[in-house]
Amino acid sequence: MITAKNVPELESWQRETFNGMNVYAEQSLQVFKKDLNGNEFLLLGYWINPHCPDKDNSAILNELANSCDGIDKVLEFIYCLSGRFALFCRFGDKAYGVSDAGGFRPIFYNYDSGKVNLTSNIYLLRYVMDLKEKPEKSKFEHSDFYRWSPTFGWCPGYTFYQNVDSLIANHYLNINEETTVRFYPNRQLNQIETVNDINKNISKISELLKNSISAIVGRCPVSFSLTSGYDSRMILSTVREYADKMYFWIFYYSDKQSDYYLPNQILSNEGYKRFPIKFSKKKYRKYKDFYFQNTPMAHDMWAKLNCSLIDEYPQDFVNIRGAASEVLKCEQFQDGNHPDNVDINYVRKLSNFYYLNESSDDVVEQMAVYLTQLQDICNKYEYKTLDILQWEAGNSCGQWQAQSELESDFLYDVFVPLSNRELWDLFLAIPYKYRIRENNIEVYQRIIKSNWPELLSYPFNPPSKYSKLELKMQYYKEAAKFKLRKMFGR
Repeated sequence: MITAKNVPELESWQRETFNGMNVYAEQSLQVFKKDLNGNEFLLLGYWINPHCPDKDNSAILNELANSCDGIDKVLEFIYCLSGRFALFCRFGDKAYGVSDAGGFRPIFYNYDSGKVNLTSNIYLLRYVMDLKEKPEKSKFEHSDFYRWSPTFGWCPGYTFYQNVDSLIANHYLNINEETTVRFYPNRQLNQIETVNDINKNISKISELLKNSISAIVGRCPVSFSLTSGYDSRMILSTVREYADKMYFWIFYYSDKQSDYYLPNQILSNEGYKRFPIKFSKKKYRKYKDFYFQNTPMAHDMWAKLNCSLIDEYPQDFVNIRGAASEVLKCEQFQDGNHPDNVDINYVRKLSNFYYLNESSDDVVEQMAVYLTQLQDICNKYEYKTLDILQWEAGNSCGQWQAQSELESDFLYDVFVPLSNRELWDLFLAIPYKYRIRENNIEVYQRIIKSNWPELLSYPFNPPSKYSKLELKMQYYKEAAKFKLRKMFGR
């Protein structure tokens, strides 16, 4: 947390200063500071340059400090960087904050009499202000959308706490002026068409992903949670050179799930150790109060996962996730046909944003303004609005993934190799027919084939091994839970 106030409760944490304010960082969070020529740079978390995988955090920070004399140059500098970080810069009397490409090291901010409070965990603001929930929080948590599908894909920039806002991915915070500014997309995206150009992009994507893996493996112990889907298989193909150094784990509820038996089979056949971790109802009951008291907007599904990992997951291992790729797979327009007008009336019909139909007028209005601004910038630079919407606010990217990572922080830090704007542009320049499920996500298939072709011999997302009766019972059980939660207003 960054604040002008003294916080006695956090005195045992790491201490630093920025722009004359106090910086409190939990012991496991990496902190790097650089002062040069009257400018000030503070990095919270870590970053990676896939073009120079041997450079560590300090070397990249030094390079930034020596080459950047303003926020525009900083934004250009971080275009190619991966990682999970919040970066704060001061040039003279002007200060700024910006996060990684996915916004996965979130920046929440509050202004009090011209003084700013900055944090990645809203609950820390309790130490410096009277933190109050908005009525919208209870309304959201008791909505049909939340009861049935608590994905937390809410309005970008919005929080459920009074006088607290969230910095949207691809925006920076002008701390002095108390404003946020979109800085990406900021260049023309020209879709490529020729087979040769497509192959070049795929080759470049593969190279950057492998370099990213090389960088993170060279810094710390690494784990990887494999599933049966395309995302984790594609990322797995890029780690082949380092697979013998990784801790492969599989979280599961039943050995009949495809996300259990298929990863288990792949790793076994390829000769790698795997560490299955089953949901523990006992641990969930033991730790859930601690979990929900320490993480704002905690998600019950992730609570079951993370509580089960306590005393199982190895300490100080960074976890690689094959996440945040739905934007690259045209999640919001699977037929490849993008609508001409992505306004509030269109978006509120999408399943991932159905909560807008149960939200207050304030939330709907904020979302409408965001969509108008987003559509204008996407039209200007020939991006698809639904792609960027999915990245910044979708059900598996943006805030949803940031929330997931926030909840697992007490166990491990996360590395999402796809959280990189340069990679993003390389993917989005490839025609949609190569990136949709109807064509088996051909881009992913080609990346796998070029790196670890044996992985293509296994099916993707095969059916689980439940009987028809078991599937029916699961459905009725979940439907009954939904009705009971609605009946009792929970």
